[in-house]
Amino acid sequence: MNPAHAITGKKGAAFSLTEVVVALGAATVAIVSILALFPVGFDTVRESAAETQAAILARTIASDLVSGVRARGFSNAIVLKGNNNVSTNDYEPVNLAAATNLYVTYCYEGHAFIGDHYKPLALKAMGLTANSSNAVSGADFIAAITVAPVTNQTLAQVIVQISAPASVAFSNRTLQTTYSFLVGP
Repeated sequence: MNPAHAITGKKGAAFSLTEVVVALGAATVAIVSILALFPVGFDTVRESAAETQAAILARTIASDLVSGVRARGFSNAIVLKGNNNVSTNDYEPVNLAAATNLYVTYCYEGHAFIGDHYKPLALKAMGLTANSSNAVSGADFIAAITVAPVTNQTLAQVIVQISAPASVAFSNRTLQTTYSFLVGP
């Protein structure tokens, strides 16, 4: 009789070394699999934040155009084009009665220390660019605004496409959102 069995009175009460190694291997695989999901989750959060910011930006552009039509008329609406001065902005007149393409670049302005890193506070219009294909240094988003008159200068379809990042060539950007609406006097 085995002396260990005589003391405990039970036969086979302990795990064998093989069972322990198999259990540790299974636990390791499970933990590594769970940890592998974290980068995917972080990427999803980052993409969702960019898409949300792009949707807000597109709605802001639409709101500017509609309020510009109400305040200044159909052929003299305005869109924020920005400048390099942080405290002021410039506006670009937009004739909604004529086919038009505008490209406005935006960058993050201001940062707050949240948790262990800085996060941007707001987007600021940087200015107009003549060509949406080129990279714009320092720009985070680019808005392509396309105006297409629909009926004898009383209605226009406006399509706003927001892409990011604007600091890279067009082929490397991701289309974040497309917003299409009709504007009339």
